[in-house]
Amino acid sequence: MFKKKQNFYDFLCGLFLFFIPISVALPNILLPFLGVLFILNFRNINKIIPRYLLMFFFTIMIIFLRSYFFSNNIDSSIFLKFSMIFVIFIFFTQAKNIKYLEYAFLGGIFTAVIGSSLEIWLYILEHPDFLLANGSLVNELLWLERPYFGFLNTLGLYICLNNARKSKGRYDYYILAIILLAFNIYISARLGILLCALIMFVFLIKNHNIKKYHKLGFGIAAIVTIFIAMGLSDNLLERMKITNDIDKTKHLLKVYEPRFVIWPCSYEIVSNKMNLFIGLGNYKNVESELANCYSSTIKNPSKKEYYLLKRFNTHNQFLDFLLVGGIIPFILLLSVFWIGWFSNGTFEVKVILILFFAFFMVENVLHRQLGCYLFGIFTALYSRRTLNGKN
Repeated sequence: MFKKKQNFYDFLCGLFLFFIPISVALPNILLPFLGVLFILNFRNINKIIPRYLLMFFFTIMIIFLRSYFFSNNIDSSIFLKFSMIFVIFIFFTQAKNIKYLEYAFLGGIFTAVIGSSLEIWLYILEHPDFLLANGSLVNELLWLERPYFGFLNTLGLYICLNNARKSKGRYDYYILAIILLAFNIYISARLGILLCALIMFVFLIKNHNIKKYHKLGFGIAAIVTIFIAMGLSDNLLERMKITNDIDKTKHLLKVYEPRFVIWPCSYEIVSNKMNLFIGLGNYKNVESELANCYSSTIKNPSKKEYYLLKRFNTHNQFLDFLLVGGIIPFILLLSVFWIGWFSNGTFEVKVILILFFAFFMVENVLHRQLGCYLFGIFTALYSRRTLNGKN
């Protein structure tokens, strides 16, 4: 009976992962069923709480208590998302068949890639001059927003190469990895492309089944492929604002890249308008201060109107915690990754933390339900693998 319940639990976890790249609404439907099975099997649960997750819990608690006692506004929707990380982590540490869950996730990504490609190609048939550098329209065509799609593809590529490293003759892993990399290049997912290149480099170093001169050849081929793709892709060049003139490229980046406005504004708020030790207290204050900064620093009227309309957040999870909670949550969040990297965990969990660290540097990942799901799921799966290895 226990075995049957466990198989069904793994099946639900697999469905959850399969639907993650397709629609966050579908995993939400599965959560209550996972919760019921978790309760039914409560006596047999695996109590896995890595130190880096405890540190993250303390980080969230400090921000929450700061908002509760010193602010008139509690950001309930955001704190609900934060709490979901721990729920998802606990649920997914109970899954047994990690390989099956990886296959389910890869299946979901491949489905999203095919579906998004069809959407784009149908649109291009009607609008031949369309470039994927057009951010707002691209996000309507893609099944996921571009930064998150690129990151999901990177996670998928890592799963493919990590399994290929352990399995000889599994060329299907390599084929899917190439498809995911090619799609990242095609949709001009900048962070996704860089992280894919990093993963391929790490894979070549770690894979002892490949001879040294083959590794060198593969490395050169991968670098040449990426540069050729960048050179041939009008989408990518337009997205990265790359021109033949270096000064013009710098100017275009400063004009069109929001982070060249957002991060200096964040620095100005930290320097002049907040107590470094207690932060601004809640996210409404953070949003208001950033909007004031956009209004006072952006000279172009249309650009100013656009930034005030979008109400851009910090686009950096570390800055986000610094502004809302002060220096202590900022340091604690950094320590989450520090502890994870230098712990006795597996190679897999360290790579996953590196990928999330990079993502945290350019996006407020935990403001999105999808981001919270991904962080909870993948730290759970590879923390579970760590436990199995020790046992």
